[in-house]
This record gives sequence, structure tokens and C-alpha cells, in this order.
Amino acid sequence: MKTIYFIKNLTIALMCMIIATGTLLAQNEVKQFTIKPYAGFSGSIFNVDHYSDYFDPRYGFHVGVEGEYQFAPKWSVAIGAVYSMGGAKYSDYSGSNRSATLKNDRIFVPVVARWYAWRGLSINAGIAPAFVVNATSFELNRARKFDLCVPLGISYEFDYHLVVGIEGFMGLLNVYPNKEYNENLTHSNSTKIYQYNGFVSLGYKFKVK
Repeated sequence: MKTIYFIKNLTIALMCMIIATGTLLAQNEVKQFTIKPYAGFSGSIFNVDHYSDYFDPRYGFHVGVEGEYQFAPKWSVAIGAVYSMGGAKYSDYSGSNRSATLKNDRIFVPVVARWYAWRGLSINAGIAPAFVVNATSFELNRARKFDLCVPLGISYEFDYHLVVGIEGFMGLLNVYPNKEYNENLTHSNSTKIYQYNGFVSLGYKFKVK
């Protein structure tokens, strides 16, 4: 399935970044506030409510910033903002031979809780409003301007405050609200199309006194 293949590629990219940056782990300070600018590789895909072979991932970049407060040895909370290219590649070879890049670029505002499982290794989850800033729309089917996403991620922080991570944003709202158009797009009874975004990031933490 293309969604699984997409996630596999992101995971491989993360492992390559960890190997390239070193093996030293960071210690976390309680009651410490940090700012982390970050950027990296991004990918997104449209996931319909049943399998469809018409969509391929759209790859690009993302850039963002995050503020994090460490309130316990193993726990922190964070809020940020990140711009990412998004959408999917569409190809229809069933007779019409249509193809297009369906853009759906977004600004995410993730609010997450982060658990440090072992020194610099952490897992995060939360909620993220997403605001669409550039989208491919059609005469009868305007792209939704807002989405609500569930972010899930894993990251690895080194002693010199360099952070590598992988994070996924699972959209919960239909990208294109028009039911009839979605059925025509997928050649099925699929009436909902969701966007999944994936990031592989490199960032740097600055301590704020």
C-alpha cells in the first residue's frame, strides 16, 4: 500500500540522519524553556476511505519553530508553528488520462506532550490545527481551508542540542467536501479524502534563561 511505502521511506531517512549526526545523547533540565528552529524533508499523500491507486505522494520541504518547556525529568510540553508543502500527485489512466499535482500546502500549529523514554530519545503526541495557505481547487470542489490533525512523532536529541526527528500529521477532516466530485476523482463510492503529512527534520535547541 502506498501509505505504508511512504512511511517506510520517511523512517529510512530518519535513521540515516541519526547515523550521520553521531551517538552522544543529551540530558534534560527540569524547568528549562527552549526554542527550536527546524527544517527538513516532507512528504504528503491523500488517503481515501478505501484503497485507491490514483494518488502518489507529493514531496517537498518544511520549516518551523517550536517552544518547549521541560516540567519533569521525563516530560515536557511544546507548541510550535510549521509550514509544509502538501497534497498529492494524481494520475487517472482509466480512460480520461488526467494527471495533476493537487497542492495542499499548510501551516500546522502543533500542541504536544513529549515523553523522554531514555535520555535524548523522545516520543510526542498531541493535536494540531492546520491552516491551508495554497491549494488546488476546482470549479465545483473547493479545498477545505482548515483541518484538525493528530501529530505523532519520535525524536533524538544529542548533547550538543542537535535534534533529528520524524513526525506524522494525520488529517481528520475531508480535504475536498464535495461528495460527487470525490466519487468522480476516485472512481468509487469513496466520499472522503484525508491528507497525511510526514516530516524528517533537523533542528537545534536554544536554551532560554
